[in-house]
Amino acid sequence: MGLINLNIIFDNPQNIYFCGQTVSGRLLVNTDSPKKLRSIVIKFKGEAECHWSETRTVRRNGRNHTHTVHYRGHELYFDNRVKLFGGSGDTETLPPGEHSFQFSMILPIHLPSSFEGSHGFVRYTVKAILDRPWKFDHEVKNAFTVLSHLDLNLDPRNREPFKVEDSKHFCCCCCKSGPLTLVTVIPARGFVPGQSIPLTVEVDNASNVNIYEVVCELQKIVTYHSTSPQRKIKKDHVDVCRMNLDGSVAEGDSKTWAAKMNIPALPPSGLLKCSIIDIEYLLKVKAKPEGPHMDLKNNIPVILGTIPLWQAPAAPAGMPFPNMPPPTAPPPGMGAEFLPDPNMGANFSATAPPYPDMPPPTYEECIFGTSSIGDSEDSQHVFGISGYNPRYPTYTLQAVPPPYSEGSCAPPKY
Repeated sequence: MGLINLNIIFDNPQNIYFCGQTVSGRLLVNTDSPKKLRSIVIKFKGEAECHWSETRTVRRNGRNHTHTVHYRGHELYFDNRVKLFGGSGDTETLPPGEHSFQFSMILPIHLPSSFEGSHGFVRYTVKAILDRPWKFDHEVKNAFTVLSHLDLNLDPRNREPFKVEDSKHFCCCCCKSGPLTLVTVIPARGFVPGQSIPLTVEVDNASNVNIYEVVCELQKIVTYHSTSPQRKIKKDHVDVCRMNLDGSVAEGDSKTWAAKMNIPALPPSGLLKCSIIDIEYLLKVKAKPEGPHMDLKNNIPVILGTIPLWQAPAAPAGMPFPNMPPPTAPPPGMGAEFLPDPNMGANFSATAPPYPDMPPPTYEECIFGTSSIGDSEDSQHVFGISGYNPRYPTYTLQAVPPPYSEGSCAPPKY
């Protein structure tokens, strides 16, 4: 039979690592007969890629010609190879049985968070290659999640309330109706997955058209930047979640709703350190009128981070805020060995938030993923390339802290 099992197992059972941490694990090889090999190589790769195609029609010599242009962008963050067995140039024999080969690599300090989208990705993988003479190689591949923190407390604008008000008039037989007014208010702009966005929506319908529905949507806007054959961008609008507010608003009537929109596991805004993929989030509220009329919309940009807004305690006048120590306990399911080095200073990235009394996150699979992590370098005999969803920190928090007041203090440094 030959090869029975070939598998990559990470020491971190959740396959989650932060910038600057060490990715470690073992390659398991199980055979029922001797295997002649040139080498066993482990390959660590981190990259971002985007690709889309556009069809153009041009007219030449009186005829239409259609051709497809492929736009691509690529960034390579690391591509490291380590030999685990053999490699001297001669063929060596791996005896039958189960073999375990340890591997490890320190991640660079500055990396973008993992991301999977319809036209691109930021992806981190470990691949093992059993190089066999005169035969196809055995290969196995596994993906892991890399997280780069986006601390919402470091930008005061994330804590500020946000209000949007829009209005429109309907025209019928040259007569202009009274205004339809839509107002949406949220208590802050910064949130984390697992939180709910509290929103107050008011519709004042002084028009002569009924509003049959009011809809709230959270939309993810991904911008891809190509570098070849030329610089170009493509925007992908993805509806993350949707909520219908109960009831309609008749002409001459008004109504106010207080609602909450739950945020699922999603990548942080911006996708920092990646120059070919950018992520934004937009909260959209739509008042839908009856008949052939356009919706009235409120659009509110929101920021999704990995560390939630923290309520700073009041500090006595003239007293500096004490330095907060790094966390001493990792989140559930992750051992203490997965805490980063506290001496990393400004580059310190914790697996638990560095603020007191803040509950640790869980790590949930993103609602968006990929059906395959295979690429052009993989052979048809590679194992483990099917299905992958990055994981992101998800919190259970009840409320959004209010804006800082004069009696409060800035968030601690870490």
